[in-house]
Amino acid sequence: MYGVETDVFLKAFTRPRVKVGTEWVNKGQNMEQVQWGVGAMGKAIYARVFHWLVKKCNETLDQKGVDRDHFIGVLDIAGFEIFDVSLSHPFEQFLRVNIFVSYIFHLVISKRIHKIYFIFLIRNYEWNEIYYIFFLCTKQNMLIESFD
Repeated sequence: MYGVETDVFLKAFTRPRVKVGTEWVNKGQNMEQVQWGVGAMGKAIYARVFHWLVKKCNETLDQKGVDRDHFIGVLDIAGFEIFDVSLSHPFEQFLRVNIFVSYIFHLVISKRIHKIYFIFLIRNYEWNEIYYIFFLCTKQNMLIESFD
């Protein structure tokens, strides 16, 4: 995991090295201390991956000349924390949130395409369903490509 041998990982959690005075010693850990260490490492990895992902999203969505020191260029659905969290499995909640986000994405794209449709009408351009499919597919591909 992460390029570290399993036995090195195990030893680091169960018998970490600490400096006492001028020498290094291996300190014994009980089960609870090991679990705290594993949890802390999990949280640290999650935080680093999250910050990396936000940075990559911001780089992808960046507009030149706009100061965005404290900006996440990703849709954040506020209020999910008030929904029922008594679901039997976190993955089920994850799926429900993603279905809702997909619905919002479709709604936003549909409204955008509707505006484009009216621009076509105003300028007397020909419109057919192929344009709708083209614009919808293009927007979805842009979203997917931004994470590649």
